[in-house]
Amino acid sequence: MEGNPTDRPQGDTGEAAVEGSPVTEPGHFDLNAAIAAAMSGVRSMAADAPPPPAAAPAPPAADAPSEPPVEASPRPAPEPAQKPEPVSSPATAPRSTSPAERGATPASFSPERARRLFGPHGEDIAWLLDSLPSIDGDTARQIDDAYGAVEDRDRDAADTVLASQFSGAPFNGWMQAAEDLVGEWAGTVDTSAGGEAYEVVKSAALDAVDALILQDRLDDRTYATLYGPWESVMDTSDDAAPDAQADAQADEDAEAEKEEEAEFGPNTDLLVQFFGYLRHLTEAQIDGLVKRGTREWERTVQESRNRCDAIAAEKPRWSDECGSAADEIDAWVAGRQGRHFDYAGGAGTDQDREAARTAVYDAATALVMADLLDYDDAAALYASWGDAVGGPRRPED
Repeated sequence: MEGNPTDRPQGDTGEAAVEGSPVTEPGHFDLNAAIAAAMSGVRSMAADAPPPPAAAPAPPAADAPSEPPVEASPRPAPEPAQKPEPVSSPATAPRSTSPAERGATPASFSPERARRLFGPHGEDIAWLLDSLPSIDGDTARQIDDAYGAVEDRDRDAADTVLASQFSGAPFNGWMQAAEDLVGEWAGTVDTSAGGEAYEVVKSAALDAVDALILQDRLDDRTYATLYGPWESVMDTSDDAAPDAQADAQADEDAEAEKEEEAEFGPNTDLLVQFFGYLRHLTEAQIDGLVKRGTREWERTVQESRNRCDAIAAEKPRWSDECGSAADEIDAWVAGRQGRHFDYAGGAGTDQDREAARTAVYDAATALVMADLLDYDDAAALYASWGDAVGGPRRPED
């Protein structure tokens, strides 16, 4: 937290403050030389300290059903990219992934060296220390503004948590090593461009290294109070992890390509299950599909058909998906081999199946277009099938 790093409560660890870190001249920070000096002061502590307590085991999951229903996959809708907003309320800000989790790679530390110095999350600390020399006057003023937005009572509460819960080994030694290196950097900064803002930057950096070291042991409110100001300015995913972003985009592209190749769109698995039911229809179920409702109900279903057809016509791919479903239904009506099943020898006469065609097609298109239709329209199209056959269950039911 803010202030002289040596003011942090010391535990019964026996570690010494970092000495001999060379500062050759104002404005020059030799990070590697400072790290070497820090290593000599914390090496034995890091090696001998007991491992952090294991997290409590998660409660056992409830027994999963043996045959879970197939769920429809939502069609991805493009959303405009938005720049992350600065953290204005640390107590309610969601916790983001750490730099190391997103793939950020520090230049001055090997992963093993960082963990020896700063604990299990040492790579995150290495990433932060590497970023310090890039802070110019404008960036310093941004951090100053973000740090000033944190309420005093939240900062006091975070100080209390650190002093009461993490003043002993091994946490204090890890934090002290990181704080000493932040202090070394602060002593080399030319403050003429940023003025007093650089003093606040030092405080924000001290808070941030503490939060990253203890990230899996702090509650969300304390973590956001300590790391929020730094994160809002310095920890942006666009700059920190371009490789991770590229991987995520590649995954999205592959998923979109897979959807385009699927015969019935994102709900193909659900449609294949539906045609499995169709193959085994009984004569009684076919008779149930042929039954007509009231004139008013028939008008309602026809209006839903019209809206479904209008949506499908908006994109050729959606129309093709509905056409593929119609082709499979044609095979069932004719009692021949379809793309997915052989319908030869099924129940009912050709005339019976022809009479049931409309109800079957209504149900199939309700599933093909499940993520595009209004609930009432999908329910109306699926009603006859649902009453006569039952499954598969629509995603919305």
